[in-house]
Amino acid sequence: MSNRQEEWETVATSKIWVSPDGSKMMFEFSDSSATSGDPVIGKGKQPEWRRARQDPMRISGSWRTSKMDTMSDNGLIFTYKVADDS
Repeated sequence: MSNRQEEWETVATSKIWVSPDGSKMMFEFSDSSATSGDPVIGKGKQPEWRRARQDPMRISGSWRTSKMDTMSDNGLIFTYKVADDS
């Protein structure tokens, strides 16, 4: 019997934070899950759309992306693959 150790690599990272007044959430991300090419990177803003009632966590609630501040060119065009007719 042999032990086999698999190595895992990070393919995506993200960072989110809320403005001090709680009205906006900002985000940054990097995704290198594609088998070739540079990672897709970007950042943007989400204003709060609906506040969670009586929740002390500032990130609770509903958010909508309002603006992508930046997006790398290789993330602007993408293709969906459909496995069947459904």
